[in-house]
Amino acid sequence: MSNITQLGNSWKFTSEADLEEFILSKLEELLNLKVICQQFYIEGRYCDLLAIDARGQLHVLELKNSFDSGLVSQLTRYYILLNKEQPSLEGVNYNFPIILVAIAPDFLESNIGEVECSKLAFQLFRYETTYLDSSPYFKLYRYFDDTQVAARFVSVKLSQDNEVAPPPRALVNLLERCSDRDREALLQMRKQILSYPLSIKESYSNGAITYTKGKNNCIAEINFDVNRQKVFVCLFLPFPKKKGRNKKRVSYPLTCDMAIYRIKIWFYGQDVTDVGFFPNGTKKLITLKEWLSFERDLSSQALNLWRGYGPLKWKGNDSILQNVETRKMLVQKHFNFNLLVNGLAMTIDRYCQFLKKCNLVEEDPNVYRSLEKLTELALREFLKRARL
Repeated sequence: MSNITQLGNSWKFTSEADLEEFILSKLEELLNLKVICQQFYIEGRYCDLLAIDARGQLHVLELKNSFDSGLVSQLTRYYILLNKEQPSLEGVNYNFPIILVAIAPDFLESNIGEVECSKLAFQLFRYETTYLDSSPYFKLYRYFDDTQVAARFVSVKLSQDNEVAPPPRALVNLLERCSDRDREALLQMRKQILSYPLSIKESYSNGAITYTKGKNNCIAEINFDVNRQKVFVCLFLPFPKKKGRNKKRVSYPLTCDMAIYRIKIWFYGQDVTDVGFFPNGTKKLITLKEWLSFERDLSSQALNLWRGYGPLKWKGNDSILQNVETRKMLVQKHFNFNLLVNGLAMTIDRYCQFLKKCNLVEEDPNVYRSLEKLTELALREFLKRARL
């Protein structure tokens, strides 16, 4: 019986060994293939499953519980070894070409490109894991035409190891500086990220807790704002970008030309109020509320939005900016990309408008006012990048 881990309204196999155990028991029903070997060893490598069809044609199956950029090359190596050695296996007829079968939740674009360029016989199947009438359900589809091959209730048991590991000491130290509400939200975000079926790594460097997949693919960061004496979160999210190299003002509504940037999140528990763009990873940011309130410790930073490098090249009397209505007018009239990259955060209302305008989300964009939904968006956007 395979172990599964619950993921919200879905689930995943706890390990590839659990996926293999399930496919092994259901392969004849799913693909009309008979398993002849499991974990077959050949020249230092192990093939997950070897199976044959009714006429003895050999099928080499590689099973994945997540994305794998080396999947096609791995199957290609198995083909080379098996075709060269042609080991004596019961029922195999080597007069037929070897079929290479991959079963995974989905495939990267690089996988598809390699298959299309290959002269070998590949069969790709993607699977979905969901619930039907409160029971785990497994659906299998042919990748290229998306036709459903089979759907089966799964005989499984919920893994007792479905909780993420305890937070590292460095994160505990950061959480001690949070309110109870913020601490709960951050721990929920951490669990949401580490439970995602992508083998995401949690690490500590330069005072920050980072969540990455691979060397440079960052998804989230937890850090400490010394000026505000508050823990903050950065998520890698879609954000408007300026077109071209000129410095002309980009008026609001913002362009849908976008990129993925490191975005600082202002939050109170699950409630998000503002999002800000770190163009170089270090620039200080202020919110619209702080700009309008002119808080004492932020006043010089607020003035610098307009003085020197600001889009207005402000040369007037700074005392004029003491008027709240004047500051509101300036933001309303000149809200643009230059302000966003020069230190002014975007309210969550405007960010939701941007998501809607650019069709980045299918549901009501207002649901993205929560930290949980923004984290979900960051994971989804990362998934898109991982497929490229």
